[in-house]
Amino acid sequence: MLTISLKDKITIAKKAASIITEGSSVVLGAGIPTKCLKFLNDKDCWVIYETGIIGACPFSCGTETIIDASRKKIGLREGGSIFDSAFIFSLIRSGRIKNAILGALEVDLSGNVACHATHTRLWGYGGSLDIYSYVEKKIFVIPQRRFVSKLSIPVSGKHIADIVVTENGYYEIK
Repeated sequence: MLTISLKDKITIAKKAASIITEGSSVVLGAGIPTKCLKFLNDKDCWVIYETGIIGACPFSCGTETIIDASRKKIGLREGGSIFDSAFIFSLIRSGRIKNAILGALEVDLSGNVACHATHTRLWGYGGSLDIYSYVEKKIFVIPQRRFVSKLSIPVSGKHIADIVVTENGYYEIK
């Protein structure tokens, strides 16, 4: 089976959110990472999207309705703001954002990551290279079949992943 079920995506998201400490800042990537939002809301985290959102929350609790990186409706919590992506990346580069929950095509046992998108109109790494370089804890949320012993596709970042979360559990990479 090449697709991952919604149940497994939610299992992965819940496990990833459980790793984030109360009151932390966390940047969420597109795809499975956006499903973490629901589980981070109870932790009073400042959820950030590369697209310019600081203070995202589930649609049902927000003071405003906005669209996330996966084109889904989300809310903006009280005190949240919307900026241009240049400002968000300046925050990332300053080291102020401590956690990232990201997707990947593959992650291997050494923490090497392959995330180079080629199937979209805008292909490439996106903002991931900045996140890899400046965020302290990088958590990758992927289906178990994408957690491999050795990458089968070109590497985007060497020894990047700190934690890999799959539907079967999470793995700290030392």
